[in-house]
Amino acid sequence: RLKGDLRGAIEHGQLTVAYQPPLNLATGRLARFDALARWQHPVQGLISPATFITIAEESALIGPLTEWVG
Repeated sequence: RLKGDLRGAIEHGQLTVAYQPPLNLATGRLARFDALARWQHPVQGLISPATFITIAEESALIGPLTEWVG
């Protein structure tokens, strides 16, 4: 069921991206920006990326998900 829900979430822009800027503690400068995908499922609530990334990889949705985030 989540596979179909994830397909719909990607197609309808129901995912969000949180940007996390890790700092280099030695210099105090930004090291890079990490883009973290988040899925707030309308029924099940927040679904962990560990769950939905695995579903995306196993169901050939990782390409569309990557394109959406990028």
